[in-house]
Amino acid sequence: MENNKKGSRDTVIKILQLVLCVAYVVFMSIQAISIYVAGAEARAIDPRAQIFTPEIVADALLKGLPLLIAAIAVTIIAAILGVRNKEKPFAEAGRVVSDPGVMESREKNRSKAVPIVRCTVLVIAVAFIILGIFNGGADSMLTKAITICTECIGLG
Repeated sequence: MENNKKGSRDTVIKILQLVLCVAYVVFMSIQAISIYVAGAEARAIDPRAQIFTPEIVADALLKGLPLLIAAIAVTIIAAILGVRNKEKPFAEAGRVVSDPGVMESREKNRSKAVPIVRCTVLVIAVAFIILGIFNGGADSMLTKAITICTECIGLG
């Protein structure tokens, strides 16, 4: 019974994580398209008008921030609770294991330090991302990426 509850909990967390990540991608795509449409209208009036300014990009990023924070929170919770794909764990990805007993013995022998290392790396990565955002690196990097992308496909 306990294993069944854990399995359903893991499934709910995975689905929630998927929904939040997809919602964030869709929301940010809609934001990018709306910025481009507004910029195209501005360029129709003034051909030298800037479509992607740092202020517009920062405003779009702030609108999507709650979704991003929720997705990151669910991902951290999943990492802490040990939610993962049991059919193909990371340690076994790309390897063919013919004996199910081998898989079970490897799972039992896994060190308890692995989740701690994963969480530590995750916390350090999030800290550096936040540091980069406060440093202004995210705005300038996004503006440069958008400029390069729109120039490459002939829109900018």
